[in-house]
Amino acid sequence: THMASLCRQEGFEIAEESLGLIAREAGGSMRDGLSLLDQIMTCIQGPITHEQVLDILGIIDRKFIFDLSESILKADIPASLDLLDDIYDHGHDMKKLYADLTEHFRNLLVAAMGKKVNKLVDLPPGEVDQLVAQAKTISTAVLNQIFDLLFKEEASIRLSAQPKLALEVALIRMLQSRPALPIDVLIDKLDILREEMFAYGQPQEFAGTSPNTEINAKDPSPGFQGKTSPGSSKSAAKRSGV
Repeated sequence: THMASLCRQEGFEIAEESLGLIAREAGGSMRDGLSLLDQIMTCIQGPITHEQVLDILGIIDRKFIFDLSESILKADIPASLDLLDDIYDHGHDMKKLYADLTEHFRNLLVAAMGKKVNKLVDLPPGEVDQLVAQAKTISTAVLNQIFDLLFKEEASIRLSAQPKLALEVALIRMLQSRPALPIDVLIDKLDILREEMFAYGQPQEFAGTSPNTEINAKDPSPGFQGKTSPGSSKSAAKRSGV
């Protein structure tokens, strides 16, 4: 790439991973990318590590995103809040974190679909492989539900005067609203339960007659035979004027 060529000309050692990160942060703009690279070269003399690039640009380490998403997939609220607190302590922007997290679940959904992942996900090959592996641990239905909830909460996070608190509330609400088991697993369990019920005989509610109906047919009560009690006969006589 042009930036890699420029670094070689200047004798500046920087990893390809870091150059890819700079390109993503620049949004594909060469001018913005060169501006960020110049900022890094000004701050550091000599070889630079990827961690230093993250610190200089204020970019959240992708490991944080993977760890946070993993705790969300496991519906582990304490772990999610703890990771969120660690990211906040590192001085990262909570609104940027939320945008990165939403994008991550979008990428997970694309990876779960399994088509044109390398084209549709703008990440280094190593991260794409990690993304695909993570997507295999959860159903597409659950990923779609999480992504939808994250997208709906975007405005409340972006406009909040307390983004960390708003993000915590959004995560808690999202994880508490999720079913204990994925929808597809619940459907499978219901199918198994229905098969077991019919295996032991047709349930009474499907038999056409209820237990009470059978009892009444065998031992009908006087009220169903048209008989009246003495008290009711006297009442009828009074009404008729007898």
